[in-house]
Amino acid sequence: MSTGSNDHNHGAGFQALADPLGRPVDGLLMSEFIGSAFDGCTACQDAQLTLLIEDPATSARVVELACVAVQGKFGGLPDGMTDPAAAGPAAPEFRQLARAGLDARNDAMFQECARMTTTQRRAAVNTAADVLVGMMSMPDITGQALHGTEW
Repeated sequence: MSTGSNDHNHGAGFQALADPLGRPVDGLLMSEFIGSAFDGCTACQDAQLTLLIEDPATSARVVELACVAVQGKFGGLPDGMTDPAAAGPAAPEFRQLARAGLDARNDAMFQECARMTTTQRRAAVNTAADVLVGMMSMPDITGQALHGTEW
């Protein structure tokens, strides 16, 4: 079942794993949101984003996955993803959450996200989606893109 505004599904090629700590994350919605972002279907992405930002835990998990992807690929987060004064395209709200989660303080990221307004979560999740789509599009050492894998 699609949560988007169209009769198609974007989550088939991307399956978000259950939250490893058992936090109440909507994996189906997250998968469809990230899948629609990867597919460039803005109608579905916008519809799913509107639902997703109402859920602080799922919003935080999308940001967390973006941070994990960058850390895994580059060995850390660049200043442009955490420092409010550094140059870079990351929204201030994304930087706020990424900074809260530094040094494996992911619970702090989730708590900070729960305090945000839906407008703030929207900005953070939009940046996270851009990061994830970019990371999923980059080939790994074998030359294979990450799309179609589980996170």
